[in-house]
Amino acid sequence: MTNEALSWMAILTMAATVFALRYSGFAIMRHVRITPKVELVLEKMSVSVLVAIVASSVFAGGSRTAAAVTIGVVAMLITRNPIVAMLVGIAVGAVWSGLLNGI
Repeated sequence: MTNEALSWMAILTMAATVFALRYSGFAIMRHVRITPKVELVLEKMSVSVLVAIVASSVFAGGSRTAAAVTIGVVAMLITRNPIVAMLVGIAVGAVWSGLLNGI
C-alpha cells in the first residue's frame, strides 16, 4: 500500500472516530434526565476544561503568556465579564509580541 493510501485511510479513520464520539455524546444525553445536579455538572465542566487549557498553555508558554493570563484574570475580577477579560489578555499578548518584534 502506498504512503498516500495509508494517509487517506488514517484521515478517514480519524474523521469517523471524531464523528462517532461527537454523535455518541448526543445519543447518550437523550437518555439522561436533566436534573439540577446534572445541569450544574454540565455548566461547570466547560469552565474546568477552559481552566485546564489556559493552565497548560501558561506552563508551556513563557513570560508573555503568564503576563497575559494574569492581567486577564485581574480584568475578570474587576469587570466580571469574561469577554472583556479574554480581550484584555489577547491585547496584552499582542502588545508584548509587538514590542519584542519592534512593531
